[in-house]
Amino acid sequence: MIGLDKIRALISSRKLFKNWLSAGIKFYLIWRGLSKGAIMVKCGDRKCKMNPLTYASIVLSHHNGWLRDFVCNDNG
Repeated sequence: MIGLDKIRALISSRKLFKNWLSAGIKFYLIWRGLSKGAIMVKCGDRKCKMNPLTYASIVLSHHNGWLRDFVCNDNG
């Protein structure tokens, strides 16, 4: 079962990523063991692959107010 706080964190990620819903679904599938691989996020005009732990850290940090912006750059 997904908690209300996790749903709120997912919804708040729409301010970070253009594909916030599909990235959140991919994270959930990986977290439940139904999928493998990296999560592709779109921010600005760039795409960035990240592992699920990094994705979760960024989304939760933003939701908690510790992170305001996220920028994809050429460093990955």
